[in-house]
Amino acid sequence: MTKLLAMLPLLFLASSAAPEASPTLRRLHRRRAAWLVVLAALAAAALGAEYRERRGAAEDAAARQLLGALHQAEQRHRAGQGAYARLDALRAAAQSPVGEGERRRGYVYTSAASADDYTIVARPTRGRGDSYTMDATGHLNHPPLPRQRTPEERLAEARQRARQRPDDARAWLDLVAVLRQMDRTAEALHAARRAARVDPPAARDLLHEAILDHADALLEARKPREALRLLREPAATDRKDPSALALLGDAYRALGQTSRAADAYRQSIAAEPLLARAWFGLAQIQEARGQRQEAMSSYLRVISIGTDAAMPDEWKQTAMEALSRLSGGSPKAP
Repeated sequence: MTKLLAMLPLLFLASSAAPEASPTLRRLHRRRAAWLVVLAALAAAALGAEYRERRGAAEDAAARQLLGALHQAEQRHRAGQGAYARLDALRAAAQSPVGEGERRRGYVYTSAASADDYTIVARPTRGRGDSYTMDATGHLNHPPLPRQRTPEERLAEARQRARQRPDDARAWLDLVAVLRQMDRTAEALHAARRAARVDPPAARDLLHEAILDHADALLEARKPREALRLLREPAATDRKDPSALALLGDAYRALGQTSRAADAYRQSIAAEPLLARAWFGLAQIQEARGQRQEAMSSYLRVISIGTDAAMPDEWKQTAMEALSRLSGGSPKAP
């Protein structure tokens, strides 16, 4: 296109030559000159579009490059000051060539910042062009992460589904799952019973778990009689679940029924030898009975299990203190 523009003056001169030519030839020259004018206008328009496209591409590249540099400036600012900063603060610290709302090479820059995040937006001032966003991820136009629903929002949604579909066991079971995650054991048990009325086979396992959760909560609240009533329900006792047996032992022990408690603990251990709750409860009964060697052995099992499985720190600490007391020394945890 540039070469065509350079040739147009020569073509125009050629079309204007031969002033003594015939009228027909002069008309032909005039038509040719008119076409050349049209071609010149088209060429100029094409060159203008090409120039604008190249300029736009250069401005886009400059904006992306500047946003990358601003990301590095934000990281340095947070490392030194403990928080991200807006563009005006970066500029005041000589870390940004632009301030808030200022224009640079066809783009206007705005920002927002907090201790843990920042956003810088570059918007083109020309009619066309892409806007760019840089944030703490370091990626251009990083899609915003979906807002995580709060536990209360998830609970409200689950409750609404259960109300709208009272004959749908799945809706009630979903509500049980949310309530258990929030440690609302009494409500979870109530929802599990509703699910069991709608579809007993589907709700069987979750009802069992909800009973154990609430029984454990009742024991923590020093309500062993209520816990014992729960643990005696068919839904809790229709299987040899070692966790249910261990909780049953805790309930009996809290009520002073140590023989029944010891039996429940031993049944639990027979079903699951690595259940710390059963060993811990049995050890305390054995120590109270003066069964020193048996108690030390059970406390050692608690400590051993605690090295490989999650359990309350209090149990391990109590077991260590009991071993020290029973042995007269300072036992070493395995």
